[in-house]
Amino acid sequence: MIVASIANHSSVVDIERDFESRTDLDSHANMCVAGKHAFVLADSGTTATVRAFSPEIEAIETSIVDCAFLYQCTYTNKTYILVAHNALYVPTMDHNLIPPFLLREAGLFVNDTPKIHVLDPDISDHSIYFENANLRIPLALWGIFSYFPTRRPNVKDLQSDYNEVLLLTPDGPWNPNSDVYARNEENMLDHLGNITEPAHRPRILLDDIPEDFMMAASLCISSLEALHLDLLFDNCPIIGLEAY
Repeated sequence: MIVASIANHSSVVDIERDFESRTDLDSHANMCVAGKHAFVLADSGTTATVRAFSPEIEAIETSIVDCAFLYQCTYTNKTYILVAHNALYVPTMDHNLIPPFLLREAGLFVNDTPKIHVLDPDISDHSIYFENANLRIPLALWGIFSYFPTRRPNVKDLQSDYNEVLLLTPDGPWNPNSDVYARNEENMLDHLGNITEPAHRPRILLDDIPEDFMMAASLCISSLEALHLDLLFDNCPIIGLEAY
């Protein structure tokens, strides 16, 4: 993907490539949002309708792209190419947005509690950790928003063999409107509100389950069966009902 994008941008002059912007953690966003300081690797050809917090604000159509940010470690000066799939591209924005949920779905360790709010803070607090690359990105505060500094990579950055490429988002389709996540979260607790044992904690992948109309029909109770059950329960004492 990066090689193809370099070919498409080889004749394009990079503008404000050294401008440092912010990539903010936004727990209310359900997709990554790339601003004007992101490098677009590929355009999916599809768009999404984006609405603000109030219905009075007019919705906008945005392109869905794969993009890249450049992060430079403050302590080692080593640079990394961070790739985000299925991002909303809003070139009028000066910064980027990414939900912590999406980072965790990509297998990253995200601790977004500021160190000032931790009783005994350590290096893992208020950071994003890439275990495979042994990279920890410390988070800073912009007002009360957690962020890390990024900038737009140029073609030379993308061509360099010294810049490790890391994924910020899951590698594949992303459907933030799926109820799979809510169902799996519900399965974490039992009927008493305690944590369910892992062996009794099914992980539901609804998107992978084909709809079975015969099975759905078999789960329906006929009116005759319902009448029989009503008569049975009406004539059954409480003790007998518990035994039944």
